[in-house]
Amino acid sequence: MRLRIPVIFAVLFCLAVPAAGQADRRDYGFVTDTNPYLFLSNPAGTAFWNGRIAVAEMSFDKQNGGLIDIDQSPDSWELTAGTESYSRISNLVSFYGKLSWSDFQGKDMGGPVLMDLDYNPVNFYESRDTDLGTKKRELYTLNGRIGLSPGGKWRFGAGIDYQAGDQIKVKDPRFSNIWMDLGVSAGLFYSPSSRFSFGFSALWRNTIESVKGGIYGANDIQYFIQTDKGGFYGTVAQLGGDYNYLPESTARPMDNNWAGIALQAVIGEKYSGELNLAYRSGYWGNKSSSSATFFEFSGFKADYKGLLLIPSGRNLQRIEWQLGYEMLSNNENSFQYVTPEGGSTIVKYTGQNHILDRNVAHAGVDWRWHHGVNKGRPTFTIGASTDWNSLSQTTTLYPFWRKHAIGKVDARLFCQKNWFLPDNDLIITADIAAIGHAGYGTKKEDGAYANTTSTSLRSFDIYLDRHYEFETAPHAGFDASLTATAMPGNMISPYVRIGFGFISLLSAPEFLDDKPTGVATLTLGCNF
Repeated sequence: MRLRIPVIFAVLFCLAVPAAGQADRRDYGFVTDTNPYLFLSNPAGTAFWNGRIAVAEMSFDKQNGGLIDIDQSPDSWELTAGTESYSRISNLVSFYGKLSWSDFQGKDMGGPVLMDLDYNPVNFYESRDTDLGTKKRELYTLNGRIGLSPGGKWRFGAGIDYQAGDQIKVKDPRFSNIWMDLGVSAGLFYSPSSRFSFGFSALWRNTIESVKGGIYGANDIQYFIQTDKGGFYGTVAQLGGDYNYLPESTARPMDNNWAGIALQAVIGEKYSGELNLAYRSGYWGNKSSSSATFFEFSGFKADYKGLLLIPSGRNLQRIEWQLGYEMLSNNENSFQYVTPEGGSTIVKYTGQNHILDRNVAHAGVDWRWHHGVNKGRPTFTIGASTDWNSLSQTTTLYPFWRKHAIGKVDARLFCQKNWFLPDNDLIITADIAAIGHAGYGTKKEDGAYANTTSTSLRSFDIYLDRHYEFETAPHAGFDASLTATAMPGNMISPYVRIGFGFISLLSAPEFLDDKPTGVATLTLGCNF
């Protein structure tokens, strides 16, 4: 799947140029962030866009340091490139498009096998934290929206979001991951007056991550896999064979399906709000007569987000808030392989055990005050944001149970200053932010419904200890950047940005590395 950088540059440039228009001082991020219809997930909101605006960007990040979670690298780099644009091509049709690519490489990585640590109800870990190697990950993203304005009070829209990628670990035990994420949506808006609109949209989404293991070195070494069934609690089995949770010879999928609806409202182009409801279902394994489905899970998600814009002359306040709650339950199938006389081996299911209940809640607010807004770019911005997240789950592997809970709060204070040089030929932008993090919770609380001492269950403490400390230990840092934007004409405004971030623990660590983490960034981009 890997592409050469010149090819990517050519594709991004060709896609971005048709959307070019009168740029003036417009900053793509500021313009889209302060549009109440583009804030919403309803693709029909694209129909309210007038004009054309686009951005193309390529950036390189280099990160080093020991303050990392179990799925991160102490020495990594990532190259990303992308373009996106909004464009009205006629009185009837408006478009949104996005294309992006990223290439990540991290050294000294191991532990988690799946690409996202928090997404699935089941995780897999290498049994030892000494078999570290380089992981490489490449992702491609393509998003599109079309909005239709047939006239009158109605607007319609449809959209598609697609992402594909792969990840490999290049040291035994080697894992190969293939990722696919496909979502389609459709929606409408009804505007009984120029000061009020309400909308409805529907979404279907499917994600599949197929994984297999591999051993290419000395075959006299046995590698084992920890199957985390919740709270870093589960079983251990040897890597290899088609009958284990994680196979070696063939890829096995983790399949997630989402179906949801959303309701939106926009009042006076100053308030924008959305309520989302979605049902989730999925499984790990293969749904066939000869290969087992190990786990089947389901859940429900509800979240609300709102945006309030308060203009005052050339000043603008932007307030965004979010509330969300998600439930997820997992069931493990009991089965046996049966070979009828003269027939092929089949899977015979004998029951199902409920093993996990997970509850996730989050809330956040972001406030920004933009001063001196002129032609789509403020002269000065200050702001603050905070996010609270809570995870609580109970894992039942009868007769034993485990409770695991984590709550964490992130805060950010930031400011941005734009200096417009004479004749507006050059804009210098400085950004600086202070970051803080703290958490709390219960690492593990274990118990049993019956008295017994015989068990094959394991607590994966080498990962639990590090993850819990990373999530709950207080740490703080900052990030800063400097951007130079050229204004050679009315069509384009290229820019270059350099940035640096730093984060460190505020107390001596017990399980984490005490080395702080720093990241340096170089970005080349262009507003169209």
